[in-house]
Order: sequence, then C-alpha cells, then structure tokens
Amino acid sequence: EEAMTKADQHFTEGFKLNPHNFEAYFAIANKAMWVEWKPNKALGRLNQALALKPHDPEALEASAECYLALGDFEQAGHCIDRAIDVNPLSANHFFIQGNIHYYQGQFQEAMACYAISLQIDTEWEMSRQAMALTYVLTEDRPGLGEFLFANPHLKDVQFFGPLFDALHHGKKMPLEALEESTDTYLPWKFWALWYAGEEEKALEQLQFGIDNQLSQYIYFAHDPVNRPLKSNETFIQLAERVFDKLPAAPLPADKVESPLISPADQLAYATKLNKLMTEDRVYTEPSLTLRKLSAKMELNTNKLSWLINEVIGKNFNEYVNGLRLEAFKKNAASPNYREYSLLGIALDCGFNSKSVFNEFFKKQEGITPSAWLKMQKE
Repeated sequence: EEAMTKADQHFTEGFKLNPHNFEAYFAIANKAMWVEWKPNKALGRLNQALALKPHDPEALEASAECYLALGDFEQAGHCIDRAIDVNPLSANHFFIQGNIHYYQGQFQEAMACYAISLQIDTEWEMSRQAMALTYVLTEDRPGLGEFLFANPHLKDVQFFGPLFDALHHGKKMPLEALEESTDTYLPWKFWALWYAGEEEKALEQLQFGIDNQLSQYIYFAHDPVNRPLKSNETFIQLAERVFDKLPAAPLPADKVESPLISPADQLAYATKLNKLMTEDRVYTEPSLTLRKLSAKMELNTNKLSWLINEVIGKNFNEYVNGLRLEAFKKNAASPNYREYSLLGIALDCGFNSKSVFNEFFKKQEGITPSAWLKMQKE
C-alpha cells in the first residue's frame, strides 16, 4: 500500500511536468485495472492515453480488457479488432479476442482465435490454458486428450480431466492435488472446491480472490464454468458489487489538460503532414523551420509541435532530420548518385551543413557516413 501511495505521488508530479504523457496515463490505467479492480477508472485514463496515441495497440488491448471486465463485449471486440489491425502479430491480442468470444459462450470462435495466438507463439501459456478449457466446455473429450498429450508441460494439467467429468458426468473433483495448484492463470482453487461439493469453502475462496484483487478472478461473473453458480445468492451479490456498471466518465478538466488537438483532428493533420513529407518532400528544403512547416500545414506552431512530439514521438529536428537521413541512405546506395559526394547527397536531401549531417548520422547509425557506405558495398 505504501508503494502504491508513492507511485501515485510520482504520477502526480510527472503530470505537473508533462500533462501529455502517454506512458503515465497507460501506467495509471494498468494500476487501476489490475491492482484496484476499477475498470471504469482505467478506461478514463486509457481514453486520455488514446487521445495522444489513437492507434497504440497496447492501450487498445488494455481498453478491451476493461470492457470485458464490465461485460461490454461489443466495445471490447471493437477495441481488440483495432489493436489487431495495428499489430496482427501479437499473440496476446488474439488471446484477448478469443476471451471475448469465450465469455459469450462462442466457443468455436474462441478456439479459432486461440489457435492463431498459438501459431504466432507456440509457448503462449495463457492461450494454451484457454484452449484446453474450451475443449472441456465443448464436451470434446478426444480433442482435450490430444491437446493435453501435445502439451505435457501445461500448467495445472491435472485439473482439466476432472473438471470435464464434473461438468459433463456429475463426478466430484478430487481435492488431493489442490494443494499443488497456485491459481497460475485459472481459478482452480475455487473451481475444485465448488465441483467437489465444498460450496461454502468455494465461495470463501472466491471472496478471497475478489478481496485480494487476484487477476485469475477478475472475469468470474462472466465465466461459463461458473454457470451453475448463477442462481447462488452469494455469487449474485458478489457479481453485482464488484464493478460499477456506469459507463466510463472523463476525468474533470481541471485535473488533466486536454490534448491540444482532438483525436479526430490528429489523424487528419498527421495525414496531411505525411503527404507534405512523402509526396512534396518539403524536408529537402534546407531552411525548413517549424514556423515554415506550420504555414504549409495551416496549423499554428504550438499545435504542430505538439503533434510531432506527442503523436509521432519526436521533436521537430529529430523528425525532419530523420526523414533526410532515410533519403540520404536510399540515394547513397543508388547507382544514380554514384558521381555525387556524400556531402553532396546529404545537402540534396536537406541537410544544411556537413557538421549537422555527420553528427546526426553518427548519432543515429553509430558509425560515420563513409563507414556505413563501405559496409553497403561489401
């Protein structure tokens, strides 16, 4: 608790120095979701983070998890679809997408997502656990057996078979192996007790998981494994009081400043800036300044500086010289520039002096331009 208090103090001080800090909003959102179990509070911070970086896949994934906890499957699906559009090679994105289907009872769709996750990373433990559990819920005993045989090192592997028998054949789960379980991903202590007939102890374990904000229990209200408990009064009360069902509200304006450019306008201006650079190649103008670029953008200098810093993640000089550097490297390796000197190519790309070019090149590449060119020819 003391550590959390200190963390809050650091975040507060950080916002005073930079009220447009994406990383700070994201960190506070994670704390609100996984430490405090306050998904609405987390969504408020994630909305602020996404106002700064609208296409950040990690923030979109985190938003999906918050909506999932609140049972808003439509919004959860929208967020994770956007995250996958940005980063289609994330095993965890497809794991979350699978969970959104799983908690709605859409098991075939869930398994398809888990399968993609495991194609990306065969060792992604959370997807392996979820896949095995989905075999249980679909009553596919042969499929479960094959999957467990192919994954002998699956954590808590000893529980899936007994859970299958408990759900589909009315057998009580044996408790002999319960002490070996550490609730690594799934809430096995709770399930084993409930399906062993120890209902009071099971509900005490569920209460313990909730009181201690254990991540394995955060989606308990939606889990299909818990369907037999839906009529239990204690379970109903726990599910109703855990999360505030109100939609996420923005934080008061006097606590955190709004972005200088609205999320909708950010995309439009970023697109315009990209066109100026890639099609009009304005970076090749040696005298290009922030003021001159703002005139071309028809955007004041403060907002343009904010756009480059907060959305692109660089300052003006880093951004423009970075484009010049990429153009230099492309041209220097081209036969069309064989008769040019390195400095001549650099000046043609917009660098306004030899010293600025050499210093920036070495800072970015770690070697001199001539050494770099020699490596390209080897």
